[in-house]
Amino acid sequence: MVVFPHNRLVKAGRYLSFLKNDPLNQVPILRYDKKRKGLTFVIVFQLADSVQILNRSEKGYSSRLERIRFFDEKSLQAGLNRIPNVARESAQVLQVPGKGKGDRDWIRYYQPQELMFLAGGQEVSEDVYNPFRDARTWDGGEFGQADFEYRDYEGIQDFRPFWPQGESQPLVCRFSDAGADLLLMGWYYHGPQLKVSWRPDRKGARWRSSLVAVDRKTGRTFFQGNLFQIERASVPIFFDKLEIKNHKGSELDVLYQEIEKQIRAATLKERG
Repeated sequence: MVVFPHNRLVKAGRYLSFLKNDPLNQVPILRYDKKRKGLTFVIVFQLADSVQILNRSEKGYSSRLERIRFFDEKSLQAGLNRIPNVARESAQVLQVPGKGKGDRDWIRYYQPQELMFLAGGQEVSEDVYNPFRDARTWDGGEFGQADFEYRDYEGIQDFRPFWPQGESQPLVCRFSDAGADLLLMGWYYHGPQLKVSWRPDRKGARWRSSLVAVDRKTGRTFFQGNLFQIERASVPIFFDKLEIKNHKGSELDVLYQEIEKQIRAATLKERG
């Protein structure tokens, strides 16, 4: 899960000086700075309920971020003309920092309400939870963590186990950054906060509940806790570094969708 800092919207017709009746005039170009030279763009659109990106495949586009076709100001118009006619109304142009793999984290498809806000046409509610925190290793106690007995989760309303319904087994995970194993049981809301139930995969370790947050610096989703047998030591555990050993339940994807909603809401509020 990544924060996408596009904060300016301009229409393609104005930016590229199209003729007044050009059908591509209304395509939104999403920017994150005010530079005028040396810019890099990608083009995304929706086709058959799926987000596509222009690339160098035989078809010319794909839902996968592979062989991406990048554009500058001079080639952008030609790129827009590559979009299938049936999908042109859904096209979006995104400014990205460069052509490296890390720059792909900036690629997404903006929803209509987000475009409205960036265009200045929508107010953003003040009552929005902010999921951003600083991910760091420290020895000053736990970060949003509380010890639970497993039976305690049975009393939590709307607790969502990661394992398929009807089973009670946790996900067995390997945290590659630390070379340690842990178990994930499920997730739930505590007020506006998302919490995940987990414990280190070692004898005698207790189940604990930790806050799911987004790192301010990298935009990666994590939870923080004492993974090792070191008193009061706390480390950030990033979801993208967890290797699921037994089964990836669909509830894990639902959790990612929930944190994405929080990211979008908080980002829109900050821009307002």
